Amino acid sequence: MRLSSLLRLTVAVTLALAFAAIVTPGIGRAAEGTMTWGVHVSLTPAFFDPADATGTALPLMVYYAVHDALVRPLPGTRMGAALAQSVVSWADFKWIHDLWKGPIVVKGVHTADDGRRAVDEGAQAIVVSNHGGRQLDGVAATIRVLPEVVTAVGDRVEVLMDGGVRRGSDIVKAICLGARAVLIGRAYSYGLAAAGERGVTRAIDILRADLLRTMALLGCPALSALDRSFIDT
Repeated sequence: MRLSSLLRLTVAVTLALAFAAIVTPGIGRAAEGTMTWGVHVSLTPAFFDPADATGTALPLMVYYAVHDALVRPLPGTRMGAALAQSVVSWADFKWIHDLWKGPIVVKGVHTADDGRRAVDEGAQAIVVSNHGGRQLDGVAATIRVLPEVVTAVGDRVEVLMDGGVRRGSDIVKAICLGARAVLIGRAYSYGLAAAGERGVTRAIDILRADLLRTMALLGCPALSALDRSFIDT
């Protein structure tokens, strides 16, 4: 199925949000067989529990339909070789923006210039991310570049951050430096691998408890009171 058709399908089933994650196609450090796509559209449903008339959870069904269509190689084509020949540009984002009428979050912003450009192109939020450092292992940590991106975009959009979030104190640091929220990847994945849904719940509880403990030790009464004065930069 063509990607444009998939995007139109998501509109038909009332999904709420599109993530456009800009990665380097073909030459990244992701293990072969994982999702590596020039423009990765991750679709987040507006609902999580309801099932369709057949009893199949629609959000899960739609997600895997999108995932499989994006990562399945074309007959007789090596995925890596095909992606290595592709080029990603801001024109691709405009193409998605024209098709997708809902909010779009751009993930993978790592510089002030790209932050401003993403907002100018129509992003409703941005995620400061280096994709776990697997694209270029010596790239700057996201917590280091977060302040310049926040300063560049001001209050035009919300800024999120991911990468290296393992403790509640990491969340506090990111919020102090201007992030609205953080994304957690491996933290919940560890819990999922260990104990399924209960493991994910436990991982989130650990993060929440450490966040509250850190705020108490800082003498900070609320997340809204966190700012750069709590950070020694």
